[in-house]
Amino acid sequence: MSNKSKPLQYYISKKTDLEGIFKNDQRNSRKERSIITKPFSKSIRTKKDTSTYNAHSYPTKVPPEGIVPFLEHYTTDGDVILDPFCGSGMTGVATRLLTTQTNQRRSVILNDLGTAATHISFNYNNGIDLAEFQRQVGLLDSELSQFRSEMYQTFHCVTPQLIDVSNLSIDRILRAQPNQKDGIRSINFKGKTLELVNAEIVNAIWSEINICTKCDAEINLWKVAMNAKTGKMAKSFECENCKTPHTRADFAKPHRHQLAYVIYEYTCPKTKRTRRSEREAARFDQEILEVISRKQKTNWHPAHPISPNREMMTMGPAKLGVKTIADFYTKRNLLVCAKIWDFIGAITCKRTRSALMFAATNTFWHATKMRRFNVKGGMRPLTGTLYIPQISAECNVFRVLEKKINELVDFYSNEMFSETLSSKKLESFQVNESATNLTSIPSGSIDYIFTDPPFGGNIYYSDCNVIWEGWLDQLTDDQNEILFNRSRKPKDGGKTRQQYHSLMDAAFREMYRVLKAGKWASIVFNNSDNEILAGFVDSARKAGFEVREVTFFDKDQKSVKGYMGQKGTQNVTNLDIVLTVQKPLKAKSLATNERKSVSDEKVFRVISDYLKKLPSRLTEKDGVYTDEHRTSPFLHSMLLRHFIKNNFDLNELTISRLNQVCSNYGLEYQNGKWFLESQIELAA
Repeated sequence: MSNKSKPLQYYISKKTDLEGIFKNDQRNSRKERSIITKPFSKSIRTKKDTSTYNAHSYPTKVPPEGIVPFLEHYTTDGDVILDPFCGSGMTGVATRLLTTQTNQRRSVILNDLGTAATHISFNYNNGIDLAEFQRQVGLLDSELSQFRSEMYQTFHCVTPQLIDVSNLSIDRILRAQPNQKDGIRSINFKGKTLELVNAEIVNAIWSEINICTKCDAEINLWKVAMNAKTGKMAKSFECENCKTPHTRADFAKPHRHQLAYVIYEYTCPKTKRTRRSEREAARFDQEILEVISRKQKTNWHPAHPISPNREMMTMGPAKLGVKTIADFYTKRNLLVCAKIWDFIGAITCKRTRSALMFAATNTFWHATKMRRFNVKGGMRPLTGTLYIPQISAECNVFRVLEKKINELVDFYSNEMFSETLSSKKLESFQVNESATNLTSIPSGSIDYIFTDPPFGGNIYYSDCNVIWEGWLDQLTDDQNEILFNRSRKPKDGGKTRQQYHSLMDAAFREMYRVLKAGKWASIVFNNSDNEILAGFVDSARKAGFEVREVTFFDKDQKSVKGYMGQKGTQNVTNLDIVLTVQKPLKAKSLATNERKSVSDEKVFRVISDYLKKLPSRLTEKDGVYTDEHRTSPFLHSMLLRHFIKNNFDLNELTISRLNQVCSNYGLEYQNGKWFLESQIELAA
């Protein structure tokens, strides 16, 4: 296989591949199956930080452990489950987790329009030959060992370091002195003895270099504004040349970027143990990069152009000169990623090749300039955007890949990938279609739907996934995405809110079409814009669904905006809502425009009733109920749950209005939480 060929096609299921499960289902339908009459009404609280959840990054995921209770309630032996917006494939993983707990067989169809989603979902839901996988990893390590040394070479100075020593001087002297004592090389530089030990870069910190607005001198942001020990950036700083004060806002875009600092590991000559150290970038570090920059790109890499009008590009990358996917990388890491990808592309076993691509795509996301410096460790790009920070951390790609491969070995060793389970109890199918036109799925063939569709304008998946899809050489056509744009204008390919609602209407019609009569669908949703939420609920009703239940899905670890909402610094919700709908046994027309208005008094009564019961719930169900339930974002989600079920108008039910109602009716606001007057002592 060429590294330019498209690796996705062999595992995308076709219509003919699905016919078997539908035939089996027809045979099973001769047996009477009971119709679930009551919706699942419990709210779910689960954690994101699990080995399964973290096997591969994705802009948003529903923890599979939280999906299992829904599958237990709504499905049984022989059922066919569908996720039309599968994303990373967590509905499939949840089906596997449930199958390990029962002797029942279920089939799951995982559909997504996105190339990256299809790639990630497939690898999340299909086991591998671990022995062959590890054999290929060993070959990769040995074949690229010398290349790795060349790319991430540096030196540790045993004696007081001289950062102005040139790499040319080091190289010339070391060639003349091939012998070394205890791993130490001694060179004479400017009359001083410099003792060096070979080292490998772990992280190379790059800084924006700006031009002083007064004297035109270069300003190294890392040097004048960053505290390397605390990791905090000063709000204001001075030009070292003329002492003119500046803030980062003074510079529209950087003059250039420069290697500023290196974190590396070496073998201590005395103890023979691996030690980690860090220092300012030396002259020889810069010269090694210059040598690398002159290397020709001999391996294929993604050079796909990225329109500056894309939503995520308008938020920064376009202003920094990013025009292609390759521009998201330093020259060094682009060469390394291309070399690794070339090796993987030559693997003949399709499944092993795909699994190593799974490891590589996650790693290559970390290898971009988007990776942020974090003095506490855990350096990573910001999820859900294409943000290039002013101080970025260039990783050692091989080290990140090693860690990811070790995590995947643990992941694929899980019981849910056992041969017995895969061959006898579970069928998983990967489909790559638009949710508005599920051509592979017959009408009335699905027993249950669990899905997490796009939240309007919250996340732009084709933009966020463009790095992965570039390496896969298959970019998703963003014109088919179900979203609306905030910055991108319709003339540049952007979509309006009305277009988003129309596309969601079509998706709900398809879900209604493929679902069996009397069966259920659970749809996860999160958006602080009530107009979008109201339209979302309308789409379900217009398709013919009956709204039967609304519950919470608390992922525990929140987004940055979620934490801001919890603290009260932004009016955003921090809980997902699960809208549970049922396809009636007999189709009927459902009104969508007869919603009742929500009065302030009604809002206060619902909040008041909830807060009255909260203290006893905190005692009886500690962990399920917490003081977070007093925050505006939670109370807002609670109101939505109540008013959606009872067909009220949601458009004016904002967090700002909630805060105003609480204040007008005499509730006390303490430390970001609301209390009834009779409960104010609980705020202490």
